[in-house]
Order: sequence, then C-alpha cells, then structure tokens
Amino acid sequence: MLSYVKCKTGDKPPSNAVEAGFDDGPSYHARGVVNKMTIPGKVGVRSENDHRLVGACIPYGSAEHRIHRFEVLTVDDPSELTYERCVRTPLLNA
Repeated sequence: MLSYVKCKTGDKPPSNAVEAGFDDGPSYHARGVVNKMTIPGKVGVRSENDHRLVGACIPYGSAEHRIHRFEVLTVDDPSELTYERCVRTPLLNA
C-alpha cells in the first residue's frame, strides 16, 4: 500500500520512501502545497553522506518552488512496486 508521511527539511527520509532518482544522493517522490494546491514533486537529501532531507521541489507556474513542509511517498512492501518502460508511439495528426 502506498501512503504519504509528513516530513520537513532536516528530517531523515522514511525507511520505506519511494525513490525517484539520484542527484548528489537519492531523491524521493513527494508532494506539497503551493498556492493552496497539493502538487507532486521530489525531495532529495543534502548529500550521499548526509541523508537529511532538503526542501521539496514542487513545480508550479513555470517555476520550481522549494518548500520546507511536505509529504514523502512511502510503500509498505517494495515488491508491490513495478516499473514499466514507456513505449514510444507516433504522434497522431489531427
């Protein structure tokens, strides 16, 4: 089961956080509130050696907003996650 856990800048990521990539350390799926809307984004750690979360990056209005209170996506059983490669299809001309 997937769920969100409330976090803030400086916290350690939940042990069952869903990874979203790597940028000087792991990054995780996150969401946060910008302009009164909950929007998905990402959150990373300070460095590969310092696993405290930095502010979440939330895209909104042609900009990326750094927020310091956010939620991190977690999964109860990592084997439940499956990733599929996107298949490229030709664009249709309307």
